[in-house]
Amino acid sequence: MGRKRVIDTDELLFDEELFEAVGKDGLWLYIRLWSLAEDWGGYEPRYGSIALKTGILRLSPETVKEIIEELIILGKIVPYEANGKTFHWIKNFLKHQRLNNPTPPSLPLPPWVICEVKEYKSKKKYASFQIDWEKLASCTSSLPVGYQNTTSSPRNRNETETETETRRKDLSTAEPPTPSFSVQDLAILWNEAAPPELATVNLPFKRPPKVMTKMRDAVKRNPDRDWWLRVVAKTRESPFLLGVNDRGWKASIDFMIENAEVILDGKYDGGKPSQPKGWGALKESMQRRKSDAPWGSVP
Repeated sequence: MGRKRVIDTDELLFDEELFEAVGKDGLWLYIRLWSLAEDWGGYEPRYGSIALKTGILRLSPETVKEIIEELIILGKIVPYEANGKTFHWIKNFLKHQRLNNPTPPSLPLPPWVICEVKEYKSKKKYASFQIDWEKLASCTSSLPVGYQNTTSSPRNRNETETETETRRKDLSTAEPPTPSFSVQDLAILWNEAAPPELATVNLPFKRPPKVMTKMRDAVKRNPDRDWWLRVVAKTRESPFLLGVNDRGWKASIDFMIENAEVILDGKYDGGKPSQPKGWGALKESMQRRKSDAPWGSVP
């Protein structure tokens, strides 16, 4: 059973890749799924029911199904099988929804979501959820067979046998969804791997929209988690980035993301980064002009 939730939509509304893939109706549906899901991010894909809960006559069941399939391909939603039925799990739900006293699950959990049910003195029960990311990676190697048949929309009931078989074939041969690597994921990596001299970041990781757009672009250019681990490792090895400089300045995650390529290329390996050619002579010339200028004039 879902509950009313406060969702920070800034990152969703400025996610160009997501908008291009699913459009405004897709964004609305994705946000709505966060409210319909249980406290660990799971829901049962009853497309007709979901369509009604997105607003009367707003979306059709077939449109809901098409959008959710696109979200699966994008790695936003992960399908799984339990007790002969197919369920869906919102991948980043537990990362961004910090709920007080989560309700124990009523739906079967996927193997990568670990639940511990606890009890207050009043005997009221609540749950604690954790994600086993390694198990998630091993379990999402292919789409579950049951996903091919999961639909209750009138359109699919009226499809011809040929159309149905074609749809099943397309789904069975589709590439498995690739787990996405976002700025939020990079923030978690930074908190885990950055040296203690550098400040960690509060999660969920937020910056002004323009800054977040630049960061997302950087992550899209290099979505490889191991590549970013190497960048963080190079940051650890640079005394300059750790504060050994004339200002005591230390690198932040913003700086690391925006300068990842030059950090990895070794620009900051030897302490203070090298100045552009001719900088020393230019600086000396500017100081000389300033000292020779008449008092009160603008140099």
